[in-house]
Amino acid sequence: MISIVIPTYNSSNHIHETIEHLKLLIKNEPLIKEIIFVNDYSSDNTLSILKQVKKEHPLLIRIFDLNKNFGQHPATLIGILNSKYKYCLTMDDDVLFKSINFQELINKIDKNPNQLIYLIREIDNNKKIKFLLITSIFKIISNTKKVSPIGTSQRFFNTETLLKNSSDNLNYIYLDVLFLIWKYKTTFAISNYEKHPSNHYRYSVFKRLDLLLYSLIFYTHIKNKILLTSILLVISSCITLFINSFLIKLIPLLLLLFCIIFLYFIYALKKGSNTSIIEELKKSVTEIQ
Repeated sequence: MISIVIPTYNSSNHIHETIEHLKLLIKNEPLIKEIIFVNDYSSDNTLSILKQVKKEHPLLIRIFDLNKNFGQHPATLIGILNSKYKYCLTMDDDVLFKSINFQELINKIDKNPNQLIYLIREIDNNKKIKFLLITSIFKIISNTKKVSPIGTSQRFFNTETLLKNSSDNLNYIYLDVLFLIWKYKTTFAISNYEKHPSNHYRYSVFKRLDLLLYSLIFYTHIKNKILLTSILLVISSCITLFINSFLIKLIPLLLLLFCIIFLYFIYALKKGSNTSIIEELKKSVTEIQ
């Protein structure tokens, strides 16, 4: 039996089409028993749309509403933690699946329950290199043996295995790194889906830097945290200076900014050691009946 978990945020322009594709998928796939939408404090009418869909399919659709914006990965995880079935598929809210061979995926998982399968449209060599570089860094830092050269929000895995490996003492949630730390063997499978054409969202450079910095802080060994963060910030400052030569005159200001950012991450590290985001998520989520 399969649960599908979909985090949503300001998705009113494309969520209708996603739902219609899911309906077609469910007609041909009796293994899907629930679809969980997690509304990550949307400011548009996403929640209203989801409530209407739930009225039409009360036994299939479940909605969890967060009272503040936590981000895609925490929203996805709270959906996983509330799922009822053995297998789980996570997906973006703008993905339009045409077909999925769930039985084939289940057969793979049953051979190795500690396996995470990324569903991809095609093998993109550029994406392979980028993801392999990122995951290799965490492989070394976190002593993780298995690394896949593919990464996407479309993931299939055994929920029971995740619940055994996970902990409530999480201070920061970046799922793809957590799966590595939880010793999952990551593989991939070709799947037939498209992205909604109206949704062109991509992670900005600043968002990617934020994910990397916080992952370094919360997921690496203690002795490497400050060192790696410092090196990354120094490199970023140097690159900025080389690209924008006129900023050379502002070196004192940049150094001051560096110190402020460095102190902020030290503060975040100390704060994180006493704060469980899982506990905060559980207090902030409400299931819509």
